[in-house]
Amino acid sequence: MNVLRLDHSLLFMVSVTDGSTLSNPFATTSAAMAHSPALSSASSASSDEFSDAAPPQPASAAVIQTVNIRSQIVPGTDMAYLLLYVDDMILSASSTSLLQHVVAQLRTTFAIKDMGSVRYFLGLEVQRSATGFFLIQAKYADELLQRAGMTSCKPVATPSDTNPKASSSDVSLIADPSWYRSMAGALQYLTLSRPDLAYVVQQVCLHMHAPRDTHPSMLKRILRYVKGTLHFGLHLHATKPTSLTVYSDADWAGCPDTRRSTSGFCIYLGDTLVSWSSKRQNTISRSSAEAE
Repeated sequence: MNVLRLDHSLLFMVSVTDGSTLSNPFATTSAAMAHSPALSSASSASSDEFSDAAPPQPASAAVIQTVNIRSQIVPGTDMAYLLLYVDDMILSASSTSLLQHVVAQLRTTFAIKDMGSVRYFLGLEVQRSATGFFLIQAKYADELLQRAGMTSCKPVATPSDTNPKASSSDVSLIADPSWYRSMAGALQYLTLSRPDLAYVVQQVCLHMHAPRDTHPSMLKRILRYVKGTLHFGLHLHATKPTSLTVYSDADWAGCPDTRRSTSGFCIYLGDTLVSWSSKRQNTISRSSAEAE
């Protein structure tokens, strides 16, 4: 898995799944390019590759490319994934030779710089070991505490207390909700490697539109928990078998304002946690069985 630096702001989803050989290594399945000076050279030099491109969009529009790279590979066994945000990308492949091949093909169209094995990407630190990867956001969490002015706060063992959920109408509105909204939004990104924060962050984000006097204490409780768990993260490792296991649960009429329930789930690929969520349901459930 390598980190690459791309000179042009494109977002790719790369899939290598078969053994077809094309004279043009880029076979576009769908494309949408933003019209901007930074991309003009790429679009003019790659008119054949992006012949199916949609009409030019405003520069502020999302730039998404879906590209299928085909080469002389073993059908059904080789695979490569490419994730790009602005001008930083991560490329992962099932073999070193395939990874080098994809990088070489990208270089024929774009100016890129290979920065080696991934260690840090968009606030996410990747620690390698013999068993897999450990994803951690300790640096981002520490910066979050500095923004909140809570670097010296006293840590707590749990991210929330056992009191009932706070209502949105019991007390008065906060005079200046900007701090609350900023910190609640920043905590959402921390849940990328912290499934233990998914539920509590979802709860504080429910009140971002109109935070009350009781809600900042909920948010500060989460930050105090983060202070004591800066080095918590997510382990990713290869396991056998690769079966999917899903766990889900829901409370019933837990929201004191709408009486809607909150659902949560987590998905394991083998022994590795790969997806999780906590979300308030869209409708009111008439029973606990219906809520689940």
